[in-house]
Amino acid sequence: MKKIDNNNILYKKKIIDVNIIATMSAGKSTLINSLLGKKILPTHAGACTAIVTKIEDNKDDIFRAIVLDKNNEEIVRYSNINYEDMKYLNNSNKVSEVDIKGNISFINCENITLVLIDTPGPDSDIDERYDEITHKALDNSSESIVLFVMNGGTLNNNSQKSFLQDIARSMSVGGKQSKERFIFVVNKIDDYKLDEDDIEKDALEGARKFLKQIGIENPNIFLVSAEIALGIRRLKNAAGDEKQQLLDEYRYKMNKLNSNVQFHLEKYAKLPASSQQIIDKELEAAIKNDDKIEQALIHSGIRSLEEAIKNYCFRFE
Repeated sequence: MKKIDNNNILYKKKIIDVNIIATMSAGKSTLINSLLGKKILPTHAGACTAIVTKIEDNKDDIFRAIVLDKNNEEIVRYSNINYEDMKYLNNSNKVSEVDIKGNISFINCENITLVLIDTPGPDSDIDERYDEITHKALDNSSESIVLFVMNGGTLNNNSQKSFLQDIARSMSVGGKQSKERFIFVVNKIDDYKLDEDDIEKDALEGARKFLKQIGIENPNIFLVSAEIALGIRRLKNAAGDEKQQLLDEYRYKMNKLNSNVQFHLEKYAKLPASSQQIIDKELEAAIKNDDKIEQALIHSGIRSLEEAIKNYCFRFE
């Protein structure tokens, strides 16, 4: 089949890569799905990212894909790729990369094309080329974002320390803009217990302390519950029996976020005033309309993270 030559593709818009990196069990794929608003990447128990997946925003609600082998040659195309397709491709030893185009709805910069890049984690030994791709994201380029996902329940996971040390070295080079492109996401906050845990102390301050020990000062940290955010967005787009099933599944989880102030994760985010106003207005409207689902989405922290990514992109418009 015809070999894909990415060098010959001309883009009219500025390309901003968001390199999403994590060690195992941090919930990286669930986080990416929550940003997309639908389940595409495998997230089932035991799943491990084994291929590179690039998702480019083109405002098309249908997600189309080109599958490449290790020689960067096309294997097959999908006109509407879905979760089951990605499960199959992730388990295929012939597949090296899947290039997807579809709607990343939270980004609306007219002159920017956002690309979410998912790779096997820095602790992966599947293919040494993947480690090279992961570390390439740490170069001094100020035109890409590195989003490092951490499991809120295992912040001191030793397998991520080596890579975080590389991040610390990269952050020490360049100015403020260079540092701001690194975003640290502490995921799975909904696993914290109401009567035992202190989210600000255990998750936020715990992450800051851990990162400081590695040499990362004043990190840009966002607390999220990606699994709940994904469930809510699936619920919003569902109908009939599926909608009722999702409502039954997520009712308790949404109530946990809405009813307990310490689970209002948006309040821990550091955003520019203009971006914070957007979140505040969305929450105000949701409360006024008694929209419990929208309130829980905001409290999940995903909207604050999206605004942080958007804010970084706006400087290139």
